[in-house]
Amino acid sequence: NIMDAFVKSIFSVLVISFLFGEFVGLKTLSLNRLNFSPLKNIWLCIFAGFCYLFWGFVFGVFLGGISWVLNYYLHINPELINSIYIGVGFFILGYFLTKWYFSKRELFSILGGLIISSISILGANLLEEKQIRFAGFILLLLPVILSFLRFFLLKRKLIEEPKRHIYNTNPGSIKPYSVDKKLIFIGLDGCDWKLFNRFLKEGRLPNFERLVKKGTLSKVKTIFPTDSPLIWTSILTGKKPSEHGIVYWYKTKFPFLPAIGKPLFYPKGARFGKLVNWLIKKSLVRRIPFSTQDRKCKAVWNILSDCNKSSINIGWIYSWPAEAIKGVQVSWYMYPFEYASFETKRFSSSNLPRRVYPESLQDELQRLIIKPQELSKEELEKMYFPTEELDKRKDFVDKLDPWDFAKDKSFLNTAHYLLDKNKEFDLFSLYLYGIDAVSHTYWPFFEEAINNAKSKQEILSVSNTEQFREEAKLFGKTILRYYEYIDEELGKLLKKLEEDSYNLIVVSDHGFNFDGSAHSNAPEGVFIGCGPYLKKIELDYLSIYDILPTLLVLSGLPAGEDMEGRVIKEIFSEEFLEKFPPQYIKSYEGIHTESCEDISFSLDKQTISGVEKRLKALGYID
Repeated sequence: NIMDAFVKSIFSVLVISFLFGEFVGLKTLSLNRLNFSPLKNIWLCIFAGFCYLFWGFVFGVFLGGISWVLNYYLHINPELINSIYIGVGFFILGYFLTKWYFSKRELFSILGGLIISSISILGANLLEEKQIRFAGFILLLLPVILSFLRFFLLKRKLIEEPKRHIYNTNPGSIKPYSVDKKLIFIGLDGCDWKLFNRFLKEGRLPNFERLVKKGTLSKVKTIFPTDSPLIWTSILTGKKPSEHGIVYWYKTKFPFLPAIGKPLFYPKGARFGKLVNWLIKKSLVRRIPFSTQDRKCKAVWNILSDCNKSSINIGWIYSWPAEAIKGVQVSWYMYPFEYASFETKRFSSSNLPRRVYPESLQDELQRLIIKPQELSKEELEKMYFPTEELDKRKDFVDKLDPWDFAKDKSFLNTAHYLLDKNKEFDLFSLYLYGIDAVSHTYWPFFEEAINNAKSKQEILSVSNTEQFREEAKLFGKTILRYYEYIDEELGKLLKKLEEDSYNLIVVSDHGFNFDGSAHSNAPEGVFIGCGPYLKKIELDYLSIYDILPTLLVLSGLPAGEDMEGRVIKEIFSEEFLEKFPPQYIKSYEGIHTESCEDISFSLDKQTISGVEKRLKALGYID
C-alpha cells in the first residue's frame, strides 16, 4: 500500500503535467500561427508536454513522499490521497484552460470542456491498479486527438512560408539610363523625427542643416512591429515582411522541428517563456539570427548588380553572408559580435566566412576595426562622460558599454577607406546603428527622466532621487552628442566627393517615444534628399516602402511594379524628369544572375552568443 501510494501519486502528477504541457503547446501554436504542417504541430505539442513532464516528475516525487508519510503514519487510504491530488490537479488545469486557453466562440471549447470535466469526475475511479496502464494510455493520447481536432477538423489556417516570387522577366528587356551622378544612401537606425528637428532648429547639426536647406525633408511612416531587421529589409527590398521573409531578430529552433522565424508568444501564467529561456541556456532550444540566406527577395545591391551597375554597401543589418555582387559588400558581421563587453580585454577576430565580398578584402578591412577598449579618453569624454566618473560607476558602465560606438567608427573607417580606394561606383550605401543603441540605453536619462526621477531609480540601482538627478544630468546629453557625432562624420564623408557629383538620400527606420517605451508604437523616422537632381520641397509623409523604388529611379533603373511603395516623383528636379523619366518593370525577382547564387553558411556559437548579448542589452529579448 505504501509503494502504491508513492507510485500512483507520481503517475497522477505526471499525467496532469503532461496534459498541461500539451495545452500550453497548443495555445502557443494558436497565438503564433506558426508555418508548420499539422503533423509537425503535433510534435511541437508533444515536445511541450514532455518539458512539463520533467517538472511534473520532480513535483510528483515530492507529493509521493507526502503520500507515503500520510499512509505510513496516519494510515490514510492511498486511493483517497490520490483522488485528492487528481481533483486538485484537474481543477488547476481546468482553471488554466478556461482563463487563458479556450475561446468561447469555438466549438472546440465546448468539446474540450466536456472532456476535461469527464476526466476530473472519473479520474480517481479510473486509476485503479488493473486499469492504470489503460487510463495512462488514454490520457497521453488525448492531446494528440485534440491536436487533430484543432488542425484537421477545424481547418485552422496557417501562415505559409514566404516563397521567392518567380516572374518571366527577360534581363535584356531592362534598359537602364546612364545617370551621370552617383547615389549615396545612408541608413541611420533609430533617428527620431522629433529629436532631429529639435536639434536641427537649435543649430546642433550644421551638416544636416546645410543639406535640408537645399533639399527635401520629410517624416517617414514605419511599420509595426517596429523591429529593425524587418523594417530595413523592407526598405532594401521594397517588399512587406511577409514577402521578404525577415520578420524578427532571430529564429527559434526546437529539437527535430524547422526553425520558427518569428517572435514566440506564450499563454499567460503557463511559465512557458521561462521554460524556453531555460532550454536555450541548456542549448536544447536555439536562437539563430536571420541571414541573407533567409531573405526571399532581392535587395537593392542584387538589383543593381543584375543590371550591370556597381555598388559599395557597408554594415547593413543581417547582410551576412555577403552576397556576390558587382562591387563590394561588407556584412554586418564584419565587426565581430563575439566582443560584447566594455571590460573584456580579449578581442578575437571572427572566423566566419564571407563577412566581405570579395573575400580578398577581408584582411585589409579587418585592420580598420576599432575595439571598444581602444577608444581614446578624449572620445569617451566627448561622447559619454568624464572618465573619472566612469571609474566610479563601474557596474553601470559594464551594462552601458560603447560597443556600438566602436562599431559605427569601424564602419565609418571602412567607408572612408573604400571611398578613397574606389571612386567608380553607382551606389554607395552605409548603415549606422549607434543612434538606436544610445537611445535605448540612455533614454531614461534624457530630460523627461530628470522630471520623473523617482520612477526611474531602479535603472541605476540608486537609493535616492537626488543621486539619480545628478547622474541623469551627467548622462542626459549622450543622445544629443551621438546625433552631433553622426552629423560631423557625415560631413567628413561627403567631403571626399565633389559636391555636384552625387545625389544623397538619408533615411531612418523609426523614431522613439518620449514616454520611455522605446519605439513600440512605430514613431516616425526621418527622410532627407539632397543633390543636383533633387529639389527643395517639404513633404508631410513618406513610407518606408517608397525608398527602394526611388533609389532605383535615381540610379537609372526601372522601379518594380511588385514593390509595395511608389516612386517619390515630387522630389525630382524637372531636369532629371526630363532626362530620365521613371520606368517600370514587372519584377526583378525572375532574373537569375551571379548575385542570386545559392550559398549555405552557418553562424558560429560565438557570433550567436554575441548577438544575443547585444539584443539583451538593448531590451529586445529577455
